[in-house]
Amino acid sequence: DSGIGMEPDVLERACEFSFTTRMNRGGMGCGLSISKDIIDGRDGRFHLESSFGEGTRAIVVLPYNEVPIW
Repeated sequence: DSGIGMEPDVLERACEFSFTTRMNRGGMGCGLSISKDIIDGRDGRFHLESSFGEGTRAIVVLPYNEVPIW
């Protein structure tokens, strides 16, 4: 994204359930945690990269499962 990014201490905790830096703006701290749980549950990988002042990148890798549709 093109936001302000995350400082290292925030990035380290970003996927913890109920951790938020936006409590005063309505943040509940569950979005990244739930997303990561869903991806992990599908044998995928979820990774955040961030540089404070430059933005954040979320990387999602999901396995390919060929399932016949018939």
